[in-house]
Amino acid sequence: MVQTQISSREYGIVFSGGGARGAYQAGAARALYEMCRETQNFSPFRILSGVSAGAINCTFLASEVEDLDQATKKLVELWRTIQAEQVFRTDSISISRNALRLARGVSLGGISGRLRPISASLLDTKPLAELIQTHIEFEKIRKNISQGHIKAISVSATDYATSLGVTFVEGAPEIPMWARAARRSERAKINASHVLASTAIPLFFPATAIDDRYYGDGSLRNTAPLSPAIHLGAQNLVVIGVRSWRQKVEHRTQDAKEIHPTLGRILSILIDAIFMDAIETDMERLERINKSVKLFSAVKEHIKDQELPALNVINTLYLYPSQRLALIAEAHRKTLPRMIGFLVDSLGSPKESAELLSYLLFEPEYCSALVDLGYKDVYDKQEEVMGFLTQQG
Repeated sequence: MVQTQISSREYGIVFSGGGARGAYQAGAARALYEMCRETQNFSPFRILSGVSAGAINCTFLASEVEDLDQATKKLVELWRTIQAEQVFRTDSISISRNALRLARGVSLGGISGRLRPISASLLDTKPLAELIQTHIEFEKIRKNISQGHIKAISVSATDYATSLGVTFVEGAPEIPMWARAARRSERAKINASHVLASTAIPLFFPATAIDDRYYGDGSLRNTAPLSPAIHLGAQNLVVIGVRSWRQKVEHRTQDAKEIHPTLGRILSILIDAIFMDAIETDMERLERINKSVKLFSAVKEHIKDQELPALNVINTLYLYPSQRLALIAEAHRKTLPRMIGFLVDSLGSPKESAELLSYLLFEPEYCSALVDLGYKDVYDKQEEVMGFLTQQG
């Protein structure tokens, strides 16, 4: 991997959460790599931060970063061919048993192996644990850090004991750890347990044990999703989301009278809020901070006071879907495994459960459609992306 440093400022990528919507990020990452290749600036892949499905994508790339061409191709292929059976058990016995345990609040038992899900949930994610172990070589992450291919990687999860968001960090030893009101960081040798914990969607996927503590989906307490990458040193951020930023009000009001507050609709709203609202809020917060920094810099230059601290603007490139992924999921509803389809149908009409479906539809047709959309959306912003990659400051 030949690299030309266009800017002296460190780059990084933030992969948000989103269940099956993570397929969109794979297509976007492939297109981004192709533009990095054109500019000979591969810096965005030096700092990788991910949560939930984004944790799968960022750790996969971190383990293969020495050959980004093959890495992004493999990631795309993984998402194009993924099936629900590779993520959770879809047989009627397993789902019925888990649903009964969940209803009764019965635990699956104590910790017996770092990858064994340990709490009651609707779905059994042992297949996902196997998928992660099979496709991600975690020892190669450490090798790539030591050889300087990447500076750092982070994966975030939620500590169920403390309700804190915990960002597990692996990277250069000089990177300082941090602690804030509802989140903290922790040095770790990132492995499959951290990724499985980060992807544990509440109620649907079981919590995972890491060092005798139980963790769930990192999006639960991910109040500042851009923060980990910034703490790791990134000043130019590529943020790959899975929902259009500032969706028009029309999307939320159209056909409103046809949407009823069924269980499916309520779960859709809850899951949507967990995964999406924080990144949009953080982007808006960063916009305001950047404006303040620019104003401060102008004042500092005017009064020429050398004792005032130097503050830096965090440049961002936000890549997000041009289409509503829930509508794409609704169009591929029939590809769900029979038992999962029955479960989703029991929650409400297809329209009422579309958002929820878009997170759980781990099937080739739907995920391939998202991969293609992610790839196309980045190329539709080619001028903006290329400008970001070739900026001088």
